[in-house]
Parts: sequence; C-alpha cells; structure tokens
Amino acid sequence: MKYSSLDNSATGLWEPRRIHHLAESATLGDNGSIATTRCKGSGKWNFTLALKVTRDNEVVHQRAAIEKFMRAYMPATMKAVGCTPP
Repeated sequence: MKYSSLDNSATGLWEPRRIHHLAESATLGDNGSIATTRCKGSGKWNFTLALKVTRDNEVVHQRAAIEKFMRAYMPATMKAVGCTPP
C-alpha cells in the first residue's frame, strides 16, 4: 500500500485500497492499479502488472472499470509470460 499512495511518484494511485483474489498483493485506485505475485517454475521470480489511466474530471470514479480490466488482463498476461502462481 505504501508504494501505491499519492506521495509515491512512481504509482501515485488515488484513493488506493487493497483488493483480493487477483494476486498475492494488489491495490486498486480511482486512476489505476498495481498487482504483483510470485511465479513458480524455473527460478524464482515475480510478476507485476501496473496500470495508470488519465483521470477524466467528468468521470470521478473509474475504479469499477479498472478492476474489471485487471481481473481479466492479469491472469491472461501471467499465462502469456509463463507465470504460474505458487
């Protein structure tokens, strides 16, 4: 969560909250999301997916659309890169 807060210029998520059943660690904000998980297989490595969107002043909360995207894209991308969660 500390890496997702506004004072971190790398991610700077607005109103970050932890989300479950996506990855080992996942945070969702009104303007993006970041999720990371360990991968098993040859060697130990982590897979991290970060999404940052431009906030439209007319669309205050993009959280639902971002969560829907992450729940579809994270597992598909993990599979594509050969990341099998432990």
